[in-house]
Amino acid sequence: MTSDDRWGADTPRDRHVYCDDTYWYKVWGPDYLAKSGCFYGNQYKLLGDIKEPHGFAVGFFSENIASAFVSYIYDENEKVRGYVTRAGTMSQVIPNDFVEAVFNACVRSGWVFSDLGWKNVITVDGRPSLIDFDSHLASLAHLDLEFEEASGALRPHVAPRFRKLLRSYFDDQ
Repeated sequence: MTSDDRWGADTPRDRHVYCDDTYWYKVWGPDYLAKSGCFYGNQYKLLGDIKEPHGFAVGFFSENIASAFVSYIYDENEKVRGYVTRAGTMSQVIPNDFVEAVFNACVRSGWVFSDLGWKNVITVDGRPSLIDFDSHLASLAHLDLEFEEASGALRPHVAPRFRKLLRSYFDDQ
């Protein structure tokens, strides 16, 4: 098993990624909040100890956009401390139909995924899948576009097609 410590214990986020030929394991350290909150406009709302990450709790993630997901990793207190995904391959290109599926999940659930960048999408069995199940979500009804440009779904590294779809959604409202 190998470890990717890009997000290791020497950083404030305290999270690690391990992998073998079959699975990737993302494990959060004891001080990592595991995204137990979400954004309403530019205000972060803490949700408290969670039994499942917010994106699953509100129905944002589905087999359609998260087929790599296998299971959560729990600690001795049954608090989510990470997750397991099937191993896959990364590409710097996110297919437009997948971007549109993620956008449709945002509209359907009422929550916007904040980090649709190529590093958070893998291909498993020929299908793209999100792998960052602890990214913050923002309330679609309360989205603050200025805040999202600085800290959320409209940042420069987010897929351009996704940013365009979000902007169009608000232009149509």
